[in-house]
Amino acid sequence: MSVSVRHLLAYYLSDNPRHTIIGPIRAVFRLHRFVLTFLAMSVYVVAHRALLPTRLHLARGRRMRYLVGRRISAAAGARIRRSGIARSVAVRSRVAPMIVCNHISWLDAFILGGELGARFVAEGAWGTTPILGTVLRAGGIIFIDRRSVRDAQRIGRQVGTLLERGERFVVFAEAGTSRGAAVQPFKGALLETSARARLPVSWAVLRYETPPGWPPASVVMGWPDWTPIVLHMYRAFHVPRIETELYYGREPIVAGDRKELARRLHEEVSAQFVPLPQPSPEEMVRIECPYSRWH
Repeated sequence: MSVSVRHLLAYYLSDNPRHTIIGPIRAVFRLHRFVLTFLAMSVYVVAHRALLPTRLHLARGRRMRYLVGRRISAAAGARIRRSGIARSVAVRSRVAPMIVCNHISWLDAFILGGELGARFVAEGAWGTTPILGTVLRAGGIIFIDRRSVRDAQRIGRQVGTLLERGERFVVFAEAGTSRGAAVQPFKGALLETSARARLPVSWAVLRYETPPGWPPASVVMGWPDWTPIVLHMYRAFHVPRIETELYYGREPIVAGDRKELARRLHEEVSAQFVPLPQPSPEEMVRIECPYSRWH
């Protein structure tokens, strides 16, 4: 099903000059800055992988992801507020190298990468995207076919091996983004190794806010539909700033069964998560983008 430009941009067809004039001008400049920053960081990541010996590249990988995540988050206009345990404790702790977090937006990975220097497991489709797939692999991203149980088991074993080597991973256990109405059920496939070894798993909670008078973060940052990523970024860049709230859980979770581990982590994250304001059903009709040839 194809969709029109008017449908895709419907939420910003507003009578408020901040939305119709100032917002689009800001979005164009910020998108331009974001693209330039992303290209510069992509060159840096690929050069880091291609020019350094493998051992040195891996040893400096966390520092590389810190830099890339911070630069790209700043280019997106994100401002981060932290609570829970101190970030310095979360970064330096060697007790729980795996962190589970809820998932709302394309920006989540950059935020957490800049905070923790962590690696991620991403949907396999990103790995097949020309050029981008190469950049993501060089940055330490591992790709998974979420439709395949066998592939999930394979990736789980691979993540377990990397955790033993001292790598840090962030797992988006919801296995997809949402509009932040609630934390979706957690999948336990990637927690199998930690459960079997009874390793502690830390957790974090991520949410977004937009300034008063602007569309809610559930629309600006939430990405559960088929809106093309460039258009989704363009929508997000209308707002003056993206307020990001990041809460680090105080106590890691230990469980011998992956389903039990997923359930307990979900309970902790859900208890701390404050749902994002949601648009009305009438507005949702204008906002949601069905499957499109543009995606």
